[in-house]
Amino acid sequence: MDKLPSPSDLVPVVVDCLNDLGGRAHIKEIEKAAKAKLNLDSKLTSQIRMGKRTEFAYRLSWARTAAKAKGLITKDGASYWKIV
Repeated sequence: MDKLPSPSDLVPVVVDCLNDLGGRAHIKEIEKAAKAKLNLDSKLTSQIRMGKRTEFAYRLSWARTAAKAKGLITKDGASYWKIV
């Protein structure tokens, strides 16, 4: 893939990654799994949005928020998410 997916395109990826990771995972584990699943180049995923946060991490954050709004996932402690 030669460009980053939109947050809405990442929603099913987040859910798939959580399923692959046993139903519960830390945001860094989800990010690593999503990079691998999408076969994204590290040059793409390391682009900084602001401060130390990457654009990819930012988009995944919005994807998790959208998945939560759809009732697919929920927060499970600090920085952890799980399948509903």
